[in-house]
Amino acid sequence: TTMRLKEAISQLIEQDKKGNYVFHSQDLRAIFFGETDRNFTRIIRDLVNEGFLVRASKGVFYNPSSRHFDGYTLERIAGTIRRGELCYLSQESVLSAHSIISQQMMGTITVMTTGKSGRYPIENLGVIEFTRTKKKVEDVMPKLLHDTNFLPHANAELAYTELKRAGRNMHLVDKEILEEVIHEQRDAKLPQYGR
Repeated sequence: TTMRLKEAISQLIEQDKKGNYVFHSQDLRAIFFGETDRNFTRIIRDLVNEGFLVRASKGVFYNPSSRHFDGYTLERIAGTIRRGELCYLSQESVLSAHSIISQQMMGTITVMTTGKSGRYPIENLGVIEFTRTKKKVEDVMPKLLHDTNFLPHANAELAYTELKRAGRNMHLVDKEILEEVIHEQRDAKLPQYGR
C-alpha cells in the first residue's frame, strides 16, 4: 500500500505539471486506470487521509499542494461539481466585480447552473453558491461573457435580473452604476461565450 501511495502521489505531481489539480472521480479513475474498484477506493481514501487530495464535494477533489492555484480555483471546482451542466458567474459575484453592489464577495462565488441549486463550503478556499436557472441555454448564451474568468459570466443586466429574481441584497444595488455598466457593455461588444 505504501508503494501504491507513492506511485499515486507521483501521478498527482505529473498531473500538476500539466496544470491539472481539480479532479472529478472519473478523472482520477482514468489516471489510476489499472486499479480494481476496491484498490481505487483505497488509493483515493489514502490520498485524502494523508492530505494529498482534499474532497471538495461528493466525487470532486483538489490537490492542495498544486502550484497552479489562482483566483479561479473556486470556479474550476464549481465547473467540476456541475460537470455536464451550464455554469456561469452571476448575481453578487458579477455585480460586486463591477462595483454595482458595494459589498465585496469575500471568498464566495455565486454561480447560476442548469444543474441543482446548493451551497458548497470548500475547505481553505471559500464557498460556492449554486442557483438553478430554468432558462434555456440558447436564451442565456448571448448574455454570457468570457473574457477573464475560468467560467463564463453574465453581463450586468442578466446578473441584476437574476439577483432580483432571487430577491436578495437589492438594497445594495447602485442603480446609477448599474445603468452605466449596462450601457458600456452594450456598446463594447465584449467577447461572448462560445463565439
